[in-house]
Amino acid sequence: MKTIRLVFGRIFTYFSENKLIFILYTLGSIVCIFMMIYYYGNILSYKNGSTDDDISFRIYRADFTVPVNMTKSSLDKLHDFEQEYGIQDISLISVISADGEDDMDFTETHPAFYLNFSDSKKTMIIETSLNEDTKGKSEDITVKGNKLQAVKNSDSYCISAEKYFSLGLRTCRIKICLSQKFSKNMMFRYGDFLNRVFREMYPESDIEVKTPANFYGIEDSDIMKDFTLIMAVFVVSMISFMFLLKYIMDSARYENSVFMMVGASKKHILLMNAFENIVITTFCTALAIILHISLYRSVFSKVNMYENIIYNFEDYMIISLMSIGLSFLIQIPFIFVYWSNNIRKIREG
Repeated sequence: MKTIRLVFGRIFTYFSENKLIFILYTLGSIVCIFMMIYYYGNILSYKNGSTDDDISFRIYRADFTVPVNMTKSSLDKLHDFEQEYGIQDISLISVISADGEDDMDFTETHPAFYLNFSDSKKTMIIETSLNEDTKGKSEDITVKGNKLQAVKNSDSYCISAEKYFSLGLRTCRIKICLSQKFSKNMMFRYGDFLNRVFREMYPESDIEVKTPANFYGIEDSDIMKDFTLIMAVFVVSMISFMFLLKYIMDSARYENSVFMMVGASKKHILLMNAFENIVITTFCTALAIILHISLYRSVFSKVNMYENIIYNFEDYMIISLMSIGLSFLIQIPFIFVYWSNNIRKIREG
């Protein structure tokens, strides 16, 4: 308790004897923290939402080694997972012979082979979308003796869902597009959910569920790079203001000599200096965050590179820990250099 009172008393002395330097250091620290908050919100992809609209993060796929008979009622089970998220669209894909008569046999070859490397002379890929209309120039095709119109894409023919079900086509792949991107944890949960549901509905087929996990891995790598960049910018900015802190510490040389004369150890005074710096940094961080929250709508939101960036309590806690931790790490070499250069002068008073 005595040490805490002593630390706050020394900080007040720093302010009263070096008002201009102390204010410059405080303002500099606040500006650096503003920069960290800005980069945190505008650079990190999961904050600025730059991947939220990327369809690659919302597509889930299941391949069936034995084509299955899908019905609208069986697909209703896919809506049982996290109702608030919703499904934007479901696509069903079938592979039939080029003459449009027979479903393909996948007993020896995985269906992905036909879907990804289809030979148009041997097979015909039929696709339907349950929730979205197919647009494009149509042409006539024959499927199981029925002539119908289909929109030709690069490797498939798109028909209406009504026609798809009425023809009794068997599905070898289903693609599900969610209406919004899941968190990483929810993404894995949804993949497990699809695997379980399809195995229960179609035990006769082996099933391979594909999630967008690889895209999340790339995003995680980008986030780590972004965090490193943010910390580097903050460190470089703060180093310039550490010389002001060193100047303030120099002014306490006489007071430190008095402490050593009355029996205080060098280690104790070093810890006291470190605690002083943590208190000052915490004060600057808290002040910067309070100002940012108070002025966000009127000032800071106007300079964002992206719209609708929202900072919550967790974000401010992460920023606080980063700024306090990095500031303390930056201050350590300054403290040791200060003591190594001034220990003899301190002893001499």
